[in-house]
Amino acid sequence: MAMREGLEGSSSVSTTKIRSILSSPTTGGEEETPELMVNLTDRFLAVQLPVVRKKLQLVVVTAMLLACKYEEVSVPVAEDLILISDKAYSQKEVLDMEKLMVNTLQFNRSVPTPTGFMRRLLKAAQ
Repeated sequence: MAMREGLEGSSSVSTTKIRSILSSPTTGGEEETPELMVNLTDRFLAVQLPVVRKKLQLVVVTAMLLACKYEEVSVPVAEDLILISDKAYSQKEVLDMEKLMVNTLQFNRSVPTPTGFMRRLLKAAQ
């Protein structure tokens, strides 16, 4: 795929560093949205590494879009996330990456998160 070719390159970034950045409390959203965003990014990068540094932000923005579509009531549109990324990417690039991520993850976006697990555990304990 053309998008996959754009992901490969010599200046890749470690997934440990990516996780530490994404796990920051400043990512915002609902409780489980940042957890799902990190999980989607991590699973995608496990298959698609290496990622060129220039495309890493696109991967993260797209993971945020997918996580919001799954968790949030009011979902941001792609243009909102493009503005957040300082217009580094076009809407077509975000939507192409969304298609690539969803296909790479085989449409499996639902994962158990620590917050969801604790919520169910506390409910069962009552």
